[in-house]
Amino acid sequence: RGALAKQFPTKASLYSSLVESLLDQLREETVAHVCKFPPGLPRALARIDHTWELYKEPKAFAVLEVMLGARGDAELSERLEQVGHSRQLIEKHLLAADFDDMGIKDRRTAGLAMLQVVATVRGLAMERLINKRSSSLEAAFDLQRSQTEALLRSLMERS
Repeated sequence: RGALAKQFPTKASLYSSLVESLLDQLREETVAHVCKFPPGLPRALARIDHTWELYKEPKAFAVLEVMLGARGDAELSERLEQVGHSRQLIEKHLLAADFDDMGIKDRRTAGLAMLQVVATVRGLAMERLINKRSSSLEAAFDLQRSQTEALLRSLMERS
């Protein structure tokens, strides 16, 4: 216990380090998965599909649980904001390569579309807690995916 307290002097430092580690693991799993797909739109869609599959697993759900737990903890909330910001910069870099492969010049809109996918997936993961067997969760994801694909295709055509 003494070593743990020395390494993580506060609950916020422990939980933010946990989230940071889990997000890094999820990103590495995603990168390993999507590199199997051809660059461009197939890889971007594989990233979307893999994100959906990840949020059905305990590791990704643990991230959500800590995020929700931060609501009443100012220090944890602040530390998670820092973790989120640093991880968002990494994701922007990875997505930029996907957007370049697709020939998309409007990276802002494409990036917002991908952020919307992640937010939707997280929301659907929460919804799964009370509707475990609902086919509408898959249908909602499929709708989000098809809308994102259509937007990415339109951005490719405009570029």
